[in-house]
Amino acid sequence: MSLISSLSQAMTGLARSAKAAELVAENIANANKAGYAKRSLSLHGQTHGQDGLGINAIVRQDNGLLLGEHQLAAGDRAYAKLKAGFYNAMRLTFGDVGSTSTLEASLNKLEADLRIASVDPSDENRLASAFHAAQSVVQIFNKTGAAIQKQRELADHSLRQDISLINQTLSQLETVNQKLSRTAPLSSQQAGLRDQQDLLLQDLAQFLPFKQIERAHGAVALYTVKGQILLDSHATELAISETGFGQNWPPPPAVQSTQLQIKTGEGWQPIRPISGAGSLSATQDISLKWAPNLQAQTDQLAFKLSQIFSSLTEDTSLHGDNPGLFTDLGGRINADRLEGLASRLQINAGVNPDQGGQIWRMRDGVYAEHPAEDISGALLAEMADQLSMSQALDGNPSTSIIKDAQMITAQAHRLTNQAEENLVTQQAYLTLTETALAAHSVDTDIELQELLQIETAFAANAKMLQTVDEMMQEILRIGR
Repeated sequence: MSLISSLSQAMTGLARSAKAAELVAENIANANKAGYAKRSLSLHGQTHGQDGLGINAIVRQDNGLLLGEHQLAAGDRAYAKLKAGFYNAMRLTFGDVGSTSTLEASLNKLEADLRIASVDPSDENRLASAFHAAQSVVQIFNKTGAAIQKQRELADHSLRQDISLINQTLSQLETVNQKLSRTAPLSSQQAGLRDQQDLLLQDLAQFLPFKQIERAHGAVALYTVKGQILLDSHATELAISETGFGQNWPPPPAVQSTQLQIKTGEGWQPIRPISGAGSLSATQDISLKWAPNLQAQTDQLAFKLSQIFSSLTEDTSLHGDNPGLFTDLGGRINADRLEGLASRLQINAGVNPDQGGQIWRMRDGVYAEHPAEDISGALLAEMADQLSMSQALDGNPSTSIIKDAQMITAQAHRLTNQAEENLVTQQAYLTLTETALAAHSVDTDIELQELLQIETAFAANAKMLQTVDEMMQEILRIGR
């Protein structure tokens, strides 16, 4: 080997060792940084008469398969967390089975107080207890309806926040794509931009699932699972229809269809349904499925209660369309306007002392003009019987209203347990993917071992350079 060749190899080796040491230092410094992937050198044989191995590129060692699994797991966990949170809030609203704060317990107490009052209908204290029990039933219906509506409003607000963050993330990804197109491939700058890209994709995955396609220079194109473009050259924009609830109850019919829109080259179009993954899907399901289902069941129960007390044979004061003991904001309950009825349920003003009514009308008739001379507990007894009597309504199975209330409470608990079990499963899988990613991330022990090897190689090349220098000095000395 000639001195020139030896000198060339030594110089190349020193440069290679210096760059390798720089990458090791960078790897160690960023070992705990989110989104950072290990860097290493890609080497190639020299050409044009040069000797040794040259630096070809800086390789970013990521694992696309694991990253994809982690993104899916993050979306599934976000969906499961919101679902569990919603049903847990509903469980607290409906109360614990067997507690005194449930609809079932309040109806049971109303039945008991009505029976007690029917035994001695002249006892004003017993009548007052029955009235207050009826008020308690109304208050629990109102509280339950308001709590469900609140969850829908919170979901509507969260949906708007998600849309804003999705649009922001897509815009940032568009910027990263543009920077990548102007960056040298397989360079330190490109590796840094890919780190940023992975973090943004991870953020996006928590909102909605997407398909990812690699473009030139490391850029990405993103599509919804239904094939609508999210990002390709330019970021699209998502928006939500203005169907907020506010003071409008029931919600407008538009809320029963898709609320999301996506801006394409042809203008705004409805986004195709996304279900089962990501917070965007969960907030939609709360607003459009889970909360309305519970609301409908609660409203139907309130309707059944009003119907029971509007068709009492012992109340001869009831005529025509006059509402019974339970009203819709004072009026008769319309079967075509049940949405939100639980929130609007009220005691008939004719019975309510706070509205100028008289409690004795519970005993003598809701629209009785004067207390009965011949006091009877028959109406009170019929009310109590109706609460525990099985009866069908609008084609539903024949059950008592107390049993219906018990079933709704039990359902809320069952759905909560299922949602929480699913959350545990999804969290465990997310943790598993995080552990797998950590195993493929920077290992500082290995990096330190590589640093020792680099030090050895650097020393060897430095020694060769020193030897070549000594030989050249000797040649020069001989030539003088």
